[in-house]
Amino acid sequence: MNFSDRLYVTFVCIFCTVLILTNVVGTKLIPAPFFPHMPLCAAILVYPLTFLLCDIVSEIWGEERTHWMVRLGFFMSLIMLGISQAVLYLPAHSAWAHSGHIFGYQTVAEYQKAFESVFKIGPVMVGASLTAYLSSQWTSIRIFHILKKITSERHLWLRNNLSTIISQGIDTLIINSILLFYGFHLDLKLGFQILGSVYLYKIAFALLDTPLCYVGVKLVRQALAKRATA
Repeated sequence: MNFSDRLYVTFVCIFCTVLILTNVVGTKLIPAPFFPHMPLCAAILVYPLTFLLCDIVSEIWGEERTHWMVRLGFFMSLIMLGISQAVLYLPAHSAWAHSGHIFGYQTVAEYQKAFESVFKIGPVMVGASLTAYLSSQWTSIRIFHILKKITSERHLWLRNNLSTIISQGIDTLIINSILLFYGFHLDLKLGFQILGSVYLYKIAFALLDTPLCYVGVKLVRQALAKRATA
C-alpha cells in the first residue's frame, strides 16, 4: 500500500467514525447556538463533518473512491445499528445497579431505560436515517463533480458550498421530519421551526467549513507531493 492509499484509508476511517457517532449522539436535543430557546439535534455538530471529508476526498481521489467511502460508511452504520439493537435485548445483570456506580441509578430497570434512550432506534428511524444518508451524500458527490467539470476544476469554494447546501436540504427534510414528528411526536409548528433552524445552521456550517476544505486539500496535496519527491 503506497502513501496515497494509506492517507485515503485514514480519511475513510475518520469518515466512518464520525458517521457512526452521528447515530449515537443524534437523539439528544441541545439549545441552539445564539438562540438557546430553540432545540437542535446534537448530530448537527458532527454530521456536517462527513460532507467536509467527502469534499476533500472527492477533490483528491475522485468520485469513484468517494462513493466507495460512502458505501462503506453505510455498511458500518448497519453493523453498529445491528449490534446496538441486539445488545438492547440481552438480559441485564443485577451488578449493573450496584451502589457505587458512577451514574447513581438505583435499579437495573433505570439503567436499562437510560441505555435504551440512547441506543433504541425503531425500524422507521433506521430506514429514514440510512435513506437520508445515502440520498444526501450521493447528491453531494454528484453535484460536486458536475461543478468541478463545469468550472474546469476551479472555484473549489463553489462546489464545496453548493453541493453541501443542496444535499443537506435533502438530509434535513428526510431525517429531521421523521425524527421530530414520528420520534419525538412534536406538534407541526414547533417541528417545522426546528427543521428550519436545523437547515439554517447546516448552511452556516457549510459556509464555515470552506476554509477547512481548502486547508485540508492543500495539506493532503503537499503531503502527497512531498512523498512523491522523497
